[in-house]
Amino acid sequence: MRANNCTEPIIQKHNTSQIRPIFYIFFHILGGIALFSLFALAQKAIAGFTLEIKTIIVPITVGTCAGLLVGVLRNHNRQILLKQQQAVQFWQHEKEKTLNILTSISDGLLVTDSSGKIELANNAAEQLLGINKEKLLDTNIKETIQAICPTELPSDLLSDKNQSTVMLNIKNGDNPSRNVQISTSVTSSANGYDNSIVILLHDYTRELLIDKMKAEFISSATHNLKTPITAITGYSELLQTTTDLSDEDTSDFINLINEKAWELDALVNNMLDINRAEAGRKINLTKSTIPVSAVFDRLQQYCTQQPDASRFSFELHNSGCQLRIDTNKVAQALENIIDNAIKFSPKATIININGKRMDADDNNEIKKLAAPDNHGYLVSISDAGVGMTSSQCQKIFEKFYRVDTSDSAPCGIGLGLTLTKNIIEAHGGKIWATSIPDQGTTLSFYLPISDTAEHEY
Repeated sequence: MRANNCTEPIIQKHNTSQIRPIFYIFFHILGGIALFSLFALAQKAIAGFTLEIKTIIVPITVGTCAGLLVGVLRNHNRQILLKQQQAVQFWQHEKEKTLNILTSISDGLLVTDSSGKIELANNAAEQLLGINKEKLLDTNIKETIQAICPTELPSDLLSDKNQSTVMLNIKNGDNPSRNVQISTSVTSSANGYDNSIVILLHDYTRELLIDKMKAEFISSATHNLKTPITAITGYSELLQTTTDLSDEDTSDFINLINEKAWELDALVNNMLDINRAEAGRKINLTKSTIPVSAVFDRLQQYCTQQPDASRFSFELHNSGCQLRIDTNKVAQALENIIDNAIKFSPKATIININGKRMDADDNNEIKKLAAPDNHGYLVSISDAGVGMTSSQCQKIFEKFYRVDTSDSAPCGIGLGLTLTKNIIEAHGGKIWATSIPDQGTTLSFYLPISDTAEHEY
């Protein structure tokens, strides 16, 4: 039954398409009969002949044939006209579809005519080159590229006879420089080349930056992995080969091996946690409700273990606020921030650690960056180190990003702050950085206050 229902509209449409020409021809036949019959009757009446039915048999026959012929011809011409209109609409639709595809692809696209003037430019090319589409059209492609490329273009680039691919660095005005791969090809037709050039522009800036970050990561990771491994293997071999070590030396060596092994474990765990977050999986949290004072007590204990414990200044308010957090994970995030502050600030400077409940007295910038309902506990860690630019502040939480990549830079692989951000956000908080070059950096974050004990502060 369902099959019949499905095919019924198709059958009706097919029958309608067959019946319509039949009626069209039938009306022409009737028209031919009527025309010839009236003409014959009028002629007989004027000549004075008696009007009889047999006198219009011949006009009816001739009218039928003439109407049929005219109807068939007109129906044929009508069908041809309809097919032409459909073909025009089809190709117009295909042209618009192709144009939309070409103009909406993510890579930049330019098409020139045989003289090298740009005929087509998509939005990606406009953004990549930093030139309005209206200004691009009808300009010479080689002159346009050369105007924003600091170096001389290869002589065979954008030639109407060669297909080529080249990497260029382009810069237009105040826009940042970009590494762009330019690929050209010559269009062809059935008769051969028509000398039009299709140019694809692919922005490789981010790919090259990622490759650079990967290379720096491999270098840093190798160093950070090799250092504890070297210590572990060195002291373990010393314990194996030396028989006259004192109990104190043996204990120190074992403690060093244990410390370096835990450093390796922490590094591997950081990588696993970040990989889990990158894969879209949540960081595993074991939450408990504890007061803010307990979090800061643990942080103070960590700071006293640093070589220069006197450089830390604590200012804690609303210490009774209850936080529902994974204590170990939050402690890890705080320690990562402290380690970063130590690395990038002079030894004689003070690192300030402040904590307070967010309230209505906070300035609008903090409200905008942090919890809009002020329902959180705000922690800020400030140093007086080298500082950063605003663009660097936006990147420091990216995986493998390091502000200083020189040989004299502090050790690290650029994962600590990435993991810290993932931990804070996994708790429903937010972290951000503010900094002034050569004046220091402040890393701030907030954690939601536990609803069950919000009044205790």
